Amino acid sequence: MDPLATASPPDSPTLHVATVHWRTDRWIDVQRAYFRRNFGLPYRTYASLEGVDASHQSKFDQLIDTPGKHAEKLNALSEVMLEKAAPTDFLVFIDGDAFPIAPIGDWALDVLSHYPLVAIRRDENMGDPQPHPSFCITTAQFWAEIGGDWRKGHTWRNETGIDVTDVGGNLLYILSERNAEWLPLLRTNTVNLHQVMFGIYGGLIYHHGAGFRQAVTRSDWTWTKKLSLRTSQESAKSTLRGRALHRIANRAMRRRTSANRKLNDKIYRQILSNPEFFKDLL
Repeated sequence: MDPLATASPPDSPTLHVATVHWRTDRWIDVQRAYFRRNFGLPYRTYASLEGVDASHQSKFDQLIDTPGKHAEKLNALSEVMLEKAAPTDFLVFIDGDAFPIAPIGDWALDVLSHYPLVAIRRDENMGDPQPHPSFCITTAQFWAEIGGDWRKGHTWRNETGIDVTDVGGNLLYILSERNAEWLPLLRTNTVNLHQVMFGIYGGLIYHHGAGFRQAVTRSDWTWTKKLSLRTSQESAKSTLRGRALHRIANRAMRRRTSANRKLNDKIYRQILSNPEFFKDLL
């Protein structure tokens, strides 16, 4: 367990923190350091470490061994947390490549006295409206009452006019059906190195955005689809010209993917060398 400062009042709620690390341990110590620095309340950590070396297991208070997708792991973690938490304790869901960059203890006590749930909302990701598990905080009582569910399912129409679903879709539906007013944490970067990745939310939470997968987002793919649509239109006019434009579109996507990967690695190195790296994004 990462013990927190003993200066917290004895009746303070405990943070029960769920995180998922998948096939790499590169974010574990980074995340734990920011937890120690910025939680400001007693906390316990619960993790899924699929494909991560067993030497890291002792760094968490409790582990689950649940195969499946990200949302299923979070749901399983929430069940374990509810077994341990008092109704007034706080549940925190946070991606493995996300962490608080400013003290959140007093903020959490205040905001959860006004809203039942606070979560990142990624408007920049083609207008996604749902609570996102890169960071979410609520009370154990509220999560149990609503039967919180991180899975996909409920759909919405995004900015391109396409019906989509994503992690948190069912949670959005549950909150909407109950008319529960939740507080979205929105992107507050003044410097945006990428439309979706490397985000700061509410001035409190950093989310790297591609810590466990290829550094390509839905916005990148949408950009490629627009190129492909143009090339298809040209193909209808001229097969030769269409093929040439398809090659151009494919090369452009490869360059974009490569640039994202290099930037992803560069920012990660900055995180390791400078605990206040995020100030360059504020």
